[in-house]
Amino acid sequence: MTDAQSRVQQRTQQRLSGASVSTSLLDGSIPRQLFRLTVPMLLGISSMMIASLIDTYYVGQIGTVELAALTLTFPLVMGFSSLSMGFGIGATSIISRTVGAGDWAKAQRIATHTLILVIGFVSVLTLVGYAFAESIFVMLNAREELLPIAVNYTYITLLGVPILAVPMVGGMMLRSFNDVRSPAIIMVSGAAIQVIIAPILIWGVGSWEGFGVYGSAWSFVISRLVVAFYAIGLFRRRGLIQHPGSFEQFRTSVFEVMRLALPSMASQVLMPVSMYLIMMLVALYDNHVVAAYGVATRIEAMTMIVVMAMSSSMGPFVGQNFGARRFDRIKSALRMCYLFCLSYGLVVTVILVLLGGAISGVFRDDPAVVAVATEFFYIVPVTIGIMSVSMIAGSTFVAYGEPVPSFVLSIFRMFVVLLPLCYLLNWLMGYLGIFIAIAITNGTVGFISFFWLRSMTNRFRLQLAASSPT
Repeated sequence: MTDAQSRVQQRTQQRLSGASVSTSLLDGSIPRQLFRLTVPMLLGISSMMIASLIDTYYVGQIGTVELAALTLTFPLVMGFSSLSMGFGIGATSIISRTVGAGDWAKAQRIATHTLILVIGFVSVLTLVGYAFAESIFVMLNAREELLPIAVNYTYITLLGVPILAVPMVGGMMLRSFNDVRSPAIIMVSGAAIQVIIAPILIWGVGSWEGFGVYGSAWSFVISRLVVAFYAIGLFRRRGLIQHPGSFEQFRTSVFEVMRLALPSMASQVLMPVSMYLIMMLVALYDNHVVAAYGVATRIEAMTMIVVMAMSSSMGPFVGQNFGARRFDRIKSALRMCYLFCLSYGLVVTVILVLLGGAISGVFRDDPAVVAVATEFFYIVPVTIGIMSVSMIAGSTFVAYGEPVPSFVLSIFRMFVVLLPLCYLLNWLMGYLGIFIAIAITNGTVGFISFFWLRSMTNRFRLQLAASSPT
């Protein structure tokens, strides 16, 4: 590389990292680098989760019917967001490996093309949501009193899905360029604005009575709109939004991104789809069971934010080290993550078993709701540790540029283990059987993910050793 080329690459790195050239992920202390990647993401994810929990609390104060209706809408909105995340997952894998190999210009070009793809895809997806939202809730066997609330809430929330997609995907790609602060700022800002304006929109101010439960949906849309304006300006300054280049370059980027995005999207969407199918079983029970399931799953999701942050951090770390063929660092990082996941899972299990019922009572002070939520916490959290291992493995598969294992495991989880067990145990034991089926599935998929990833990592390492000059 000439001096002029080196200076151009350094300026590109400086612009993408936001200030100065960030610390390389290819050298230095692995725990320190994972910590540096994880903490900002932890703040971002936790802020969004806390906002979701506070939103659940607000709606719970209105009534059990409204809380149950909100629970029905969650998987649909999550599914639409997960589909757009597939683009970010695919692009992040490519960008991380490309940066690890030293080609920053190509990585920057792929980021621009990915944002174009996301805008077009999510716009179409939102129109599909408006067309089929009511039919989906009818298929869910939503009770008559829940259906209109769930449908109208979803119609409003869908307005925020396209607005959310660009900052979310762009933030994921920035982390591949070692900018860990900006994505956290985007997420924290959106969550903070939502929490602040939600009470005003729900209960009103002065003589204005507010929108009721729909104020929760409007707070999501407005907060994401404000953040989107900030994010787009940030992406322009960082160089993620630039001239797309020739059609041939765009076509090449689309092919690369979609090769990883499609399996990732399928894997991502299978989770909310399985949640919907489980919800169809839960919805057959009284409203207090539906409400309790919604509260309990959101509390459980809150406990997973640490692992979610760590697994998302493994993408840039593994991708860059894979691009540089540093498998020694990858294996060390995986060992550290696995040990942390199992230890953390044990601590969370004890906390939820002892305090889960009391925590759920904060969101809906209804003895029937608290009783069902407590039963959930006696069963499902036991498998949090091994489920966390599967999340680390899933991120690593994609960082390798191998999304198929994650997709296969998602299919296996949903159609081979989870749904058959849910329907069988629900028939035998009622809603408790559903909780047991979720726990068994988490454990089974976690063990398979661990052994599959270990085999793949060893295969890549041996291939590298065989191809290296003696």
